[in-house]
Amino acid sequence: FLLVVVAFIGFVAVIAQTLLIRELLNVFSGNELTYGLTIFSWLLLYAFGSGILGRLADRIKSKILIFWLLILSIIVLLPCEIFLARSIRPLLGIPFGMEIGPSSILPIIFILLAPITIIFGFLFSLASKILENISRVYIFEALGALLGGLLCTFIIFNIPLFPNDSPYGRISIVKYDRSLNFYENGSFLFSTANVPVAEETAHLSLLPHPNPKKILLLGGGLGGVLKELTKYPLDKIDYVELDFKLIELAKNLIPDDRR
Repeated sequence: FLLVVVAFIGFVAVIAQTLLIRELLNVFSGNELTYGLTIFSWLLLYAFGSGILGRLADRIKSKILIFWLLILSIIVLLPCEIFLARSIRPLLGIPFGMEIGPSSILPIIFILLAPITIIFGFLFSLASKILENISRVYIFEALGALLGGLLCTFIIFNIPLFPNDSPYGRISIVKYDRSLNFYENGSFLFSTANVPVAEETAHLSLLPHPNPKKILLLGGGLGGVLKELTKYPLDKIDYVELDFKLIELAKNLIPDDRR
């Protein structure tokens, strides 16, 4: 039975890691650097929990009791850390849309991940001491992690945590006067009021061609570029946007005469 619990721990660990990475990407304007620092912090903190704190496991008399108490603490900590991740910008006074450097990202990630990640690492060592078979503990935890990864890939990534969530990120829309400013994972995408940029993108791109008839636009069309392109006698415009949610929101929020 304890091995099944170990598999469940691996299962929950991967889901927790995925949810926290998803939140941290939104906090730090999601990019590869955020991914790398988050995974680095997770592995380092897990190693601290299993390696350093794991040495204390032999001194614990009520190993089973501590084991179950730590599992219960994860149930409490995970939603708390997700809430803290969502609140970290206003708590630290970081303006929305402002880029944060690596020197600030790393300590924040460490503080957010430390409690739950260290517990996961310590649970691995504690289970190994209780069962006296580290190989079986490792195998069952890995199997649980595999199932958790499959669940994240095919189900959780497709479940929006917020109304404007998509598999690619969290979309935020800020209204200022008559302008709508679109952000994804905290990074600025486009503004509906930035007409000069839309005009430059459309007209300067078509100037070299004597008689354009078919256009393939790869992203960036919702800020007014599509509207500018329709001023030409074109036969066809194919518009491709990576995040389908952007198109859905634009249809609902941007008037036809402005997109």
